[in-house]
Formats: sequence, C-alpha cells, structure tokens
Amino acid sequence: METSNKDNGELQNHIFWNKALIDAGLEPSSAAPPPGQFTQFALLIAILVFVGASCSLIVIATVCVQFC
Repeated sequence: METSNKDNGELQNHIFWNKALIDAGLEPSSAAPPPGQFTQFALLIAILVFVGASCSLIVIATVCVQFC
C-alpha cells in the first residue's frame, strides 16, 4: 500500500512538471496547433483556384465541341 502511494505521488509530480514545461513553451504538447489565419486564407485561395480552373476547362471543352 505504501508503494502505491509513493508511485502515485511520483506520477502526480511527473504530470505537474510536464504541464509546467508545456506551459513555458519548453516542450511541445501532444495537441494539434491551432490553425493560423494565413493557413485558412491559403486554403481558401487554393480551393477558389481549383474551382475556377475546373469551370474554365468545362467552358473551353464546350466551346471546342460546339465550334470545332
């Protein structure tokens, strides 16, 4: 029983220091980093470019079929 309490105390101490290191920025946490504003903007631009290119190809193909 005494060993269990000692192990529990060491575990709590270990958890405390891990959290302190993460909070101080000295150790990375296992959580995913929050998405940045630039990342979301770049993703939006990439999606818009993809949709625009797809629509352009459809229009070009339609024009070629009608007039070529």
